[in-house]
Amino acid sequence: MCDSVITLPNPAAEPGGLAASVAKVFRQVSSSEPRLKPFQLGSIPIDPPLLLAPMAGHTHVGFRTLVRELGACGLVCSELISSHVLEHNPKSRQTRDLFDWSPAEWPFAVQLFGSVPQEMATAARLVVEAGAPIVDINMGCWVPKVAKKGCGAALLSDLLKAEAVVRAVCEAVDVPVTVKVRIGFEQGKPTAVSFAQAAANAGAKLITVHGRYAKQGFKGQSDHSVTAKVKETVGSSMAVIANGDIVDTESARMVLQETGCDGLMLGRECLRRPWILAKMAHELCGKPLPDARFHPARIARRQFELTRTLVKKPEKVVVRELRGQLLPYRLGAPTDHNRPERTELEMELRERLVKAETFEQMEQFLLEAEEKTWAK
Repeated sequence: MCDSVITLPNPAAEPGGLAASVAKVFRQVSSSEPRLKPFQLGSIPIDPPLLLAPMAGHTHVGFRTLVRELGACGLVCSELISSHVLEHNPKSRQTRDLFDWSPAEWPFAVQLFGSVPQEMATAARLVVEAGAPIVDINMGCWVPKVAKKGCGAALLSDLLKAEAVVRAVCEAVDVPVTVKVRIGFEQGKPTAVSFAQAAANAGAKLITVHGRYAKQGFKGQSDHSVTAKVKETVGSSMAVIANGDIVDTESARMVLQETGCDGLMLGRECLRRPWILAKMAHELCGKPLPDARFHPARIARRQFELTRTLVKKPEKVVVRELRGQLLPYRLGAPTDHNRPERTELEMELRERLVKAETFEQMEQFLLEAEEKTWAK
């Protein structure tokens, strides 16, 4: 798989941040026939077909940029944006803060949620005018504040309305439209296959299927057999992406074998290990391999730097959000690992992280965390 072990330079001796260090160790590697192959979304190449899931409160421009820096990722996506707010309060500061994308992130998608076809069409035109090359429709969010309004995954209970939303968006813009869904809303009542057929007929170019029902939240295990049926049914007319419980290359290969899908989308695992897409891109697609020794504290510090620079919110707000965004990292670990137990050092660092109140305090804490774990 690789000829030798490559290690990142010691941060104390390597100025220039994470991007400079990773760039120094990138190399082309020969590999066997990739298990995943690039595909086109309209005129846009998705290469590798490994996608970062949109996650509210996490996938802002700082985190998306970090994932891009760490290695190959075929597509990133914004946080979800309310079509109702864009229609009725287009100058909302909270919503406009989510218009944080730039051409440097290309290709990227902007995700919208809503249940009124005309509002969704208006919102789609607005984000495309603001530079979105792809519009994604959220029909997978299960949290009550979204689903109780008939939006997100709740639309899977009303396939006529769901199809009308997709059709309205597809007719409103001339960029590719994609959809993210659950396998169904009520447990035991899969609707993803029927919906996928309707979405394809309405003009959608890609569907991502999370292998749980909306009512499950994140409980239980993903059922990728429904995703396999979606691929079998609409695979000739739209790309099908699998999502749910994909945490490493082994689980990725199992999902690919079961579903025959065109690509994979990862969400929660990327919050803990944002380098996971780069590792999969090497192992599944033969992409250049960054150092296998990804250092959690060092990468967390880079996320802090990017967020401080790119997220245009007051310092107090950014620090408060960063405390939650950095908690999934194993900050006391010297390298990437999957051990469930946390060390005493990790617990100590978590306690200190949640007490940071300023950029200065957080930066000092992350530097100390890096120094304590680098030599291990």
